[in-house]
Amino acid sequence: MVVKKKRVIKASCFCKKKKIIKNILKYNSKPDGETDFKIKASKYKRYFSKCDNCDHYFANHNFDLEKIYKKHYSRMTYGSQKKINNIFQKIINLPKSKSDNKNRIERVLKNIKQNFNCLDVGSGLGVFPYELRKNNIKVDCIEKDKNLKIHLNNINLKVLNNSIFSKKKIIRYNFISMNKIVEHIEKPKIFLQKFYKLLKNMGYLYIEVPSISALKSKLGDRSEEFFIEHFHVFSKKSLEFLLKSINFEIVYIKNIKEKSGKYSLVALAKRNENKEN
Repeated sequence: MVVKKKRVIKASCFCKKKKIIKNILKYNSKPDGETDFKIKASKYKRYFSKCDNCDHYFANHNFDLEKIYKKHYSRMTYGSQKKINNIFQKIINLPKSKSDNKNRIERVLKNIKQNFNCLDVGSGLGVFPYELRKNNIKVDCIEKDKNLKIHLNNINLKVLNNSIFSKKKIIRYNFISMNKIVEHIEKPKIFLQKFYKLLKNMGYLYIEVPSISALKSKLGDRSEEFFIEHFHVFSKKSLEFLLKSINFEIVYIKNIKEKSGKYSLVALAKRNENKEN
């Protein structure tokens, strides 16, 4: 008889002083608004632990999110190709007063020149790279989900695969963006290190992650920042620890409340080879 090993989550904080408060947030049922990933109600048990030094929250559960994403994510979150395109069209036509993305574009364009080449990681619906391209910026995309890759191709965005890491001559970018991606990665440091190598010297990383400031909102720990698909919810301190651990020079880290009501941390960091260890 083969005994199935229990999935062990290896999420943690990024500071050197590990003062962990285990299972500070407990979830025995799916919060309102969370995508239904068809997890049996009787098996829905998950927690967040907290680092008492850097205020970073990280997931503690036994769900295989990689498997869930592969099997259910775009279908459960967006639906058919027609629905994906309808959602895309709705988002790109939102006015700036209601659009997270148009405000993101404004923040980013302050640091991008038109001759920059950009890599958008985890492009999803493609709203952000689509807007970049409208501003005459060359942009490549990375997206794992098959249905979303089809959609990105349909709107004429170039989607790369993992061969970019194995090519003898690696393409290096002036600018890499990761919007609401890193929180889905169990070990963000390893993930970011891979892309650090794709940045040119003095190139920028723009990153957005969910913020622990959501705990002060009306929904508190039932807010979307703490939904099941997130391994991590960041504080300014913990995001700074993460970026500095990869030798990024931080330009800024800011807490924002987005037009959609999301609580986010946005950061701009620079690869500066002159300051590397």
